[in-house]
Amino acid sequence: MPRSNLIFPAMRPASANAQTLALIASTLVLATIVAFLTMVFTAWPVKAGETARATPREMLQPASIGRPAALQVPSPAPSACDEALAAVETEINATLARYERIEEQSLDQQCPALRAHIDALARAAAVADRCTAATERASKVSFIRQTAAEWRGVVSTSCR
Repeated sequence: MPRSNLIFPAMRPASANAQTLALIASTLVLATIVAFLTMVFTAWPVKAGETARATPREMLQPASIGRPAALQVPSPAPSACDEALAAVETEINATLARYERIEEQSLDQQCPALRAHIDALARAAAVADRCTAATERASKVSFIRQTAAEWRGVVSTSCR
């Protein structure tokens, strides 16, 4: 008759659960990192310092399907939205590049650059709200506002 070790079977499920939890935790961390990097890399396709590409006109017009004509807001001309979106994107990239150039210097020089970047983000949120299609509007505007809130947190803790 085989002898069994009574301690080993009792410990095995606990160690399997710990290994399973560690695997789940590491998978969640990896998924969070991938999602964050995807969001960052797709949010602003132009790097700081580069010029903005024109956005297709079809993506810039608000969706009017399902809304009565009385509730439709007249949308600006497509070329005006194209220019406004390109201008705010260029401004955001310029203010961020300006901050990156002086990042290692004193807070007296960094704080005005950060405030200028926050102002540029506020203007970008207004333009994106006005000129982006309804399907993308909420996500883009909330992303821009969240980014501005994070920079405001940096300013509130670092600047006077």
